[in-house]
Amino acid sequence: MLNTKLITVLIIILKSISCLAQDSLKNDLKDMELKGRIKSIRQNVYTVDEDKLPDIQKGERDFKFNIYQNYTIFFDDKGNKTEETHCNINYLYEGFKPYDTVFYYRTIYTYNDKGNLKEADEYKSNNYKTDGILDNRMIYKYNENDKWDEYHIYNADSTLSGEGFCEYDGKNVIREIAYYIDMNFHSETFNKYDDSGNIIETNSCSYYTNGDTTCSKCINKYDPAGEKIEEHSSSWFGIVDVLYKYDNNGNIIEEFFKGETGAEDIVNTYEYKYDAEGNWTEKREYKNRVPKYIFERKIVYY
Repeated sequence: MLNTKLITVLIIILKSISCLAQDSLKNDLKDMELKGRIKSIRQNVYTVDEDKLPDIQKGERDFKFNIYQNYTIFFDDKGNKTEETHCNINYLYEGFKPYDTVFYYRTIYTYNDKGNLKEADEYKSNNYKTDGILDNRMIYKYNENDKWDEYHIYNADSTLSGEGFCEYDGKNVIREIAYYIDMNFHSETFNKYDDSGNIIETNSCSYYTNGDTTCSKCINKYDPAGEKIEEHSSSWFGIVDVLYKYDNNGNIIEEFFKGETGAEDIVNTYEYKYDAEGNWTEKREYKNRVPKYIFERKIVYY
């Protein structure tokens, strides 16, 4: 059986399939905070070569700590994803012990006549040059207001793997229930919003078939521009406060993590290089002033 710590991390990875992923967003480019008419974007993540310090130079590709951050995405002329390939090391469920193999996941997106996401088919392969085999399929359903309020996840053999249902207050998602059948648990999440539609409080609980329950609460604060500047989280693993600072382009330049008494405070800082459209093409990540990762993007415009 999967341990509850791992499932909590899996929930974070699966967050992109939540109904919140499409709420109040016009297209995927806005979701990713990208500017201009973009045809494709490719992002690679590298560790910093410690042997070359103090010079900051690329080391090896990083697939372990930046899950799903190595990707290639294609967009249609409306700014929606049509195809996405990401890669990461496959992890054993117990203990997060990595295999040596890097797996590639290729997702094909299709839309209905109204431009709403209808289906996402994910293919898995150990070779970037092959199409892979079908791993899972997601089917989306919408309410009378064209809000995505139901989704179903199927395995390659068409058996149901998971599903989710959402409730709205008219505009915003206020409640979501997700069932992860293959992982033997389900979760329930409640959201509260400010007058601008920003989430100011989230309460979530996961219920496991063995009788265990884990819950978390997150409270957010925003500046007048709508940027999140403070996050207070409490869960089974403790209490964490995060403070955010941004540059003039709206990208995070500092994350200050303050844990419970006795825990180490962590400061992540970021430096960016931008193209003419205002999208960053290189990002350097520092942990407590020590350079750790280099993110590179290649962006192709229409």
